[in-house]
Amino acid sequence: MRQTFGVKCWRILMMLGAFCSLSVTSVFAESLDNLYRQSVIVASQSEAARNIAASKALKMVLVRASGRSELKGDIVKRALTKPQRFIESFHYAAVKEGSSQIKIELTFSEEPVKGLLREAGLPIWADNRPFVLVWLATESHALGRQAVGYSKIPEVAKSLHISAQNRGVPLILPLMDLRDQESLDADQIWSVDEKAIAQASQRYTVDAVLVGRYRQFDKGMWLGDWTLMHRGQHYSFRTEGAALKGLLSAGIDTTASYLADIYAVVASAEDAESLVIEVAGIEDFQRYISVSKYLNDLTVLNSVDLLGLEGQTAVFKVQTEGRASLLFDALALDKQLVAESVTRLPISVAPSGVAPSNLVPAPAGSRENPLRFYWVR
Repeated sequence: MRQTFGVKCWRILMMLGAFCSLSVTSVFAESLDNLYRQSVIVASQSEAARNIAASKALKMVLVRASGRSELKGDIVKRALTKPQRFIESFHYAAVKEGSSQIKIELTFSEEPVKGLLREAGLPIWADNRPFVLVWLATESHALGRQAVGYSKIPEVAKSLHISAQNRGVPLILPLMDLRDQESLDADQIWSVDEKAIAQASQRYTVDAVLVGRYRQFDKGMWLGDWTLMHRGQHYSFRTEGAALKGLLSAGIDTTASYLADIYAVVASAEDAESLVIEVAGIEDFQRYISVSKYLNDLTVLNSVDLLGLEGQTAVFKVQTEGRASLLFDALALDKQLVAESVTRLPISVAPSGVAPSNLVPAPAGSRENPLRFYWVR
C-alpha cells in the first residue's frame, strides 16, 4: 500500500505556503519521494560494478523502509547477494557537472521490497512520517553560546540533510530570521526552555521538535545532547564523534530509530485487528473514491471493505497490519480523517432478551460502536 505523491507533498506545500512572503532558501524540508531510490558512486558501468552498487543501495533502501539501522538475518543477507530482482530501473550520471566521477541511480520496486521486509520479520515504516523541526545551539570558548543559523553554517545543514535522507526522516530547518531570533535565543535552546521552544515552533507545521546542543572539547571530540519532543513526551539522549558530521548523523539516526519504533508496522497475525469505521463528509462519489483510495494506501491496513453507504457516511471494515494503535498514529499524521468524537470509549448495547439493567459494553470499532471520523480533505 502506498501513499500517493500528492498526499506526501501536501504537508510540505502547506508549510512552505506560510512563508510565501519570505525568502525560503534557508528552509529545508526533506522530501520522501526517494525512499526506494538510491545513488551510489561507481568506478565503471560494468555489470560487476553495478551489482556491487545495487547491493549497497538495496541495503540503504531497506534501512529507510524499515526504520531499522541494523538489518540482521539470513533472508536479508541472501537478498543482498541478488539485488537484481528488486530493481525497477537504473541509470548512470555524472556525480556533478563537469566531474569525471559517475554514479548509478537505482530505483527499487516498492512492493517486492516490502515483501522482503515482511518475510524477514522486519517492520515497514510508511512514507507518511512525522516532520521534525531541528533547533541547534553550539558553545565555544571564543564565541560563547550561539543559536545555529543554517545559512551561516552550511556544513551543518548539509550533514543534517544527508543523514535525514539516508534514514528517511522529513526534516525542517528553521529560517533563523529576525522573527526566529526574537522568539528563541541561544540560552533558551541550550536550557531546553520547553515553553519558548514550543511557542517558536508554532510557526512551522511539524509533528516533532528536536533540540540539539553541541560543543567541541580540547582533545577534538564533539559532544552533543539532544531532546526530542513528540506527542507530549520528551526523549533525551547523547551523541559524540571525532567530527561534527558524525555527531549530527548520530543525532538523526537516534531520532529516526525512536520514531520508527512508534510508527513502523511489523506484520503480526496476533496483533492484527478487525475494525469498523464510519467516515462522514462523503458528499459525492468522487469523495468516496478519494476516501477509499486513501484507506487502501495506508500501510497500516491489510484490507479495506465497504460495508455500506448511509447518506453522506461510508462504513468500512478494515483489517490492521499490526496493532490498531498504529492506525490512529497514521491518521493523526495525515490529518485527513479526523475523529468526530471520542471513538475509543465503548457504548452499551442490550443483547436480545437482556434487561436494560444488564447492558454490556460494545467494543470500540465493532459494528454496534464504530470508530467515527470526518473526511476533511
